Amino acid sequence: MKAQRAAELRQPGEPFTVTLSSSGAPAYDLSATKQLAFGLADGSLAPDAAARLLTQHRADPSGLYYKESRRRSESYWSSLLHLAAEKCSGAEGAAILTHLLSSPFCPDVNQTTPFAEDCLRIPWESHDEAPLDALLDRLPRATDSPGRREHPTQLPALLPMIETLLSHGATCYSHWDSEGLLGKVFQSGADMTAKECLEAVGRLTSAAARARTYRPTASILYGPFTFSSACGCRFREEEAVPG
Repeated sequence: MKAQRAAELRQPGEPFTVTLSSSGAPAYDLSATKQLAFGLADGSLAPDAAARLLTQHRADPSGLYYKESRRRSESYWSSLLHLAAEKCSGAEGAAILTHLLSSPFCPDVNQTTPFAEDCLRIPWESHDEAPLDALLDRLPRATDSPGRREHPTQLPALLPMIETLLSHGATCYSHWDSEGLLGKVFQSGADMTAKECLEAVGRLTSAAARARTYRPTASILYGPFTFSSACGCRFREEEAVPG
């Protein structure tokens, strides 16, 4: 299925588009920006390769990335920062985000992607998405289908990236106003002990605090129902340590 997906990147200043397919790179040379986009979409981009494309070859992280959509004929992420948030994971994903954010050409960490003009606008979905929104969309919710809720590794895999975006002053716009970001953590169904959950909360609040000197982020961490979400958690019991 992955090999069937394709997307387009239109690099600023170039009069054409190129189709990037995860089944293989095109048979002609790609610009540094397109190499960066292809590697992100394909999942093959290593952090050191991202750093090299951004610093030595001046890849542009603000390039538009066109993606598939069920509802609109032309849908896109407004920067490669959004694409990384949707595709990467783990410590490597966090490192790639750091390299993108360090680029002098990187857009604002809270730049949003609006719905396309031809999008079927549904009132409760009429919102813009920042990179943090794209990342949080990947976490399962209590209202999701049982199949999606059975992914307890999602939170640990995405936590380093959430932490990285928060430390750079990221906020979110589209979801979870009542639970806050921490409520989303509590609702993710992650297979964690109470201690591990407390450590995750501590990491996220510390990351938000590091960014607070130039961009307040505390408001997205908490909501009116954050506490009730925490009370509804079911934690994995810690294994007894042999004496």
